[in-house]
Formats: sequence, C-alpha cells, structure tokens
Amino acid sequence: MLQQSLDNIPVMIIYFDENGKIKLLTKNLLCLRMDFLREWETENIFAKCYPEPEVLKEVLDFMISEEVGWKDFKTHTKNGTIIDTVWMNIKLPNGISMGIGQDITIRKRAEEKLIENDNFLQKLNADKDRFISILSHDLKVRSIRFLGFQKYWQKTFENSNTDEIEDIARNINKSARNTLYLLEDLLAWAMTQQGKIHFQPQKLSLADICKNILWNS
Repeated sequence: MLQQSLDNIPVMIIYFDENGKIKLLTKNLLCLRMDFLREWETENIFAKCYPEPEVLKEVLDFMISEEVGWKDFKTHTKNGTIIDTVWMNIKLPNGISMGIGQDITIRKRAEEKLIENDNFLQKLNADKDRFISILSHDLKVRSIRFLGFQKYWQKTFENSNTDEIEDIARNINKSARNTLYLLEDLLAWAMTQQGKIHFQPQKLSLADICKNILWNS
C-alpha cells in the first residue's frame, strides 16, 4: 500500500540508510536507470545516474549531509539523455533518509532561454548606445567645422578673392551634406528599430569607403 501510494505522487522519492543502501523507491525513478522496479536491489544506480566520479561523490556527500534545502544535479537516464533534477534530503528516524526529486529540465531550458534573450537585449542596447555616441561625436565635429567655415568667411569675405570664396563655399556645402547624411542614417536607424523598414545587408567596396572617408576628412 505504501509503495502504491508513493508511486502516484508526481515526484521521485527514494529511501536509503546511512550507508546509502536503497530501501524503497518510486516508479517515477524508472526514467533514470532502472528497467524494472527491483533493479535497484542488484545495481548501483547512483553510479549509473552519476558516472562522473566527482559528481557521484557530490551526490553521496549530499545524501549523508545535514544540509537543508534543494540541490541541482545533472542526472543520466537509461536512454542516454541527461536531465536536470533537483533534490532534497530529509532525515528520518533510525538512520533512514528520504530523497525527494523533481525533473526540472523544462524549467532549466526556459531559464537558459531567458538568460540568452537577456544577454542579446543587453548587447543590442550596448550597440545602440555605441551607435548614438559615435553619431553624436560625428555630428558635433561636422557642426564645429561648419560654424568654423562660416565665421572665417564672415571675417575674410571682403578681402577674399573668387577662388577663396568658392573654396570656402565648397567646404561649407560638404559639411552640411555630411551632416545631412548622418541625420538620414539616424532616421533610418530609428525606423528600423520601429519595424518600419527592414535591415538588408549589402556588399560594399572597402576601397570606395576608404576613398569617401579620405575625401570627407
């Protein structure tokens, strides 16, 4: 009656003595190593569930310790997969202990997915901050250059010849055009963030980009 009652509890339950010898376990443990309920009488299921020596030692130490609370373990199953389990060790009279375990694989995968998404969002936010910083710096440089040309023109206009005036005008036009390009990039980036346009990578000529940078410097 006790066995049937425990078998219908949706957790893994195992009773063992102070030497780690199993006294009773529930059918929910069948997913781990045992092909039938009595295999634990002749097989060392702990060594099968935890084949790594350091992990096995950690499990056995946990079984005999006075530690209170839950502890996570990676557990090998009989079909070769590894599942995430969490166990609590409860001390009972006469040297008997009861281990209560749960399969938390689905929860762990969900937590890992949340962490992965959070890391992605943090990287995305860092990229955004870096983009805004670079853009702000470039806009500031363009604005300073534009204002510099304008002030210079105001001071020297009456004494400047036609070639000098045309050169200053070209530089002012270049600064204004580059500022406009940066503002257009900022607008495009904002629309991408809002989902109004989709980012489509394209092949570019590195030589042309370098020439453009040198020409605009």
